[in-house]
Amino acid sequence: MPQGLTECLGRMLRAGDGWSDVRDLPPADLLNAAREEGVHLLVAAALNQNRQAATACPTLLATFQAVLREAVATELVARRELTQVAATLAATGLHPLVFKGAALAFTHYPFPASRPRVDVDFMMSTEAATRAESVFAGLGYAPLPCTSGTLVRSQVSYARVDRYGLTHTFDVHWRISIPPVFANRLSLEELTETAVPLPALGPTVRTVDPVHALAIACIHRVAHHHGHERLIWLYDIHLLAGALRATEVERFLRIARDRSISAVCEQGLTNACERFGTALPEGLMEGLHQHVARRGQDPTAVYLRSHLRKVDVLLSDLRALPTWRPRLTLLREHVFPPADFMRQSYRRSPRAFLPALYAWRFIEGAGGWFKKR
Repeated sequence: MPQGLTECLGRMLRAGDGWSDVRDLPPADLLNAAREEGVHLLVAAALNQNRQAATACPTLLATFQAVLREAVATELVARRELTQVAATLAATGLHPLVFKGAALAFTHYPFPASRPRVDVDFMMSTEAATRAESVFAGLGYAPLPCTSGTLVRSQVSYARVDRYGLTHTFDVHWRISIPPVFANRLSLEELTETAVPLPALGPTVRTVDPVHALAIACIHRVAHHHGHERLIWLYDIHLLAGALRATEVERFLRIARDRSISAVCEQGLTNACERFGTALPEGLMEGLHQHVARRGQDPTAVYLRSHLRKVDVLLSDLRALPTWRPRLTLLREHVFPPADFMRQSYRRSPRAFLPALYAWRFIEGAGGWFKKR
């Protein structure tokens, strides 16, 4: 997407201007650009509230209003599905934490449909995740293909298509992130201890508290999407940081310092402020600057490099592991994923072809490990 258009979308959401810059742009082009950034529904809501822009751009208004109406209807169906799944899990004694976009939609966004999401993220223990498999199966969900292993996997996904043709997907996590350098920065026990109710999804549903939610949002944008910045991830940070109470600043700074994610948080907040003019509580950025200056580069800061290679990620992951045994395990899981995963990845190839498939995977992927993103 052209940088100028991204900046224009940011201005629309930040200050309500920028509409004149897109007056002559075909509505479908602006919609596609906003959808790519994940902010099309926020733009639609902003356009609805901006009388001057709506009058000047009637075709644009009609296009975005139609998308917004569809999203609101779809969200109602998705919410009903989420509450049913959560209630069914609770009836079996499972109480996962809802986190990331699906939770922020109800805690920080102006209305739930304004935060688009393709899945719902749950956090639970590995033992609970195993028990949840039968619950999802009973509700008609099937597991999505994925590799296995103790280090290269930290979640399992389930999906089903409902009678309306809508796909519902749930990602069940037992760690906050896949890369080992981030995986255990925030533990399930810690998140559970400070969890808060999420009554919009049911009486027993809880989510992570705002301080941890901000830390997770800063981690998520680099740990899983390095080199692919989207405005919606920065808008998550913008809303979370802007709503942070003065009494929560010190706790956030302590988490950033103790978990060695100060540089990651500093960059996320800086980028959000640049795009959306976030009004940060006093002392927040100053505290992060001091941590980074005093401690130097955190081990997680490798993910902030502008050109990050897969081999750089692997080396940081290996350094994050305490001994050579888990390091060798990680290497084995990368090079030799399970046979079922290989056959699924290569269109159910016969088992006799597995040696050739492993060789092809190695040859095909070797160059990519040293390619800059």
